[in-house]
Amino acid sequence: STSTSTSTSEVDYEVANSDFEATVLNVSVARFTRTVESWSVSGRAGVYVPDSAAYAAAQVSGVNVLFVQPNGAVSQALAELVVTTGQEVVINVLAGWRSDFSQPGTATVRATLSVDNSEFSQTVSGLVQGQFVRQELRFTVPSTANGSTLTVGLEYAGSTGQINFDSVNVNVRNP
Repeated sequence: STSTSTSTSEVDYEVANSDFEATVLNVSVARFTRTVESWSVSGRAGVYVPDSAAYAAAQVSGVNVLFVQPNGAVSQALAELVVTTGQEVVINVLAGWRSDFSQPGTATVRATLSVDNSEFSQTVSGLVQGQFVRQELRFTVPSTANGSTLTVGLEYAGSTGQINFDSVNVNVRNP
């Protein structure tokens, strides 16, 4: 008898400051800053050190999380990641709803490809107050976007409060 084995090559791409830990905050002075190293900020967003009123300790990866307030967004262009037709891109991120805030409005994980500006997005769902919940955006690179670089975006269109993000991961799989 004969057997064949097929494997799909898969690569985790390094996202700079993916856990939002690059900024060290002195919590006796401030629990947040409106800058996010390695990410472009639009509107009201930044790095935040949650306390136990916001999340149970085990919910946060590291010390910091990203906060995005109404009509805010952050993005990071992954210039060294060039994708080709047929590759599957999977973006995973943790989205959090603070215990001390009302339920957030609409938040989105977005990917934009440089060659044809095609966009793929996933609305954040399944949030649980006081916890982070894994979100996944999965798409296949179309032929019109062959040779593109990828920009990852995290957005919040709610009218009040904020949403938090942590642990951004990008994985590329060949067909």
